[in-house]
Amino acid sequence: VYATDAHAEPGVKVIGTLPEDSHPPIVYPVAQMADSTDKDAPAFLQCLQSAKTGEIFKAQGFTVLTPSN
Repeated sequence: VYATDAHAEPGVKVIGTLPEDSHPPIVYPVAQMADSTDKDAPAFLQCLQSAKTGEIFKAQGFTVLTPSN
């Protein structure tokens, strides 16, 4: 499992880890599609980029990246 999954589940015991340079970085990109008509998407994306949400992700073991254009 991913380290963040192990962090979230108290019943999981980590018995080994892979070196960071043994695989590409694991990222979870998010974006609104150009043809999207979802009126709530911009607010959701703004929420994901907020400092408060960043702190929640960090508390769960994630690394928060800076959005790129």
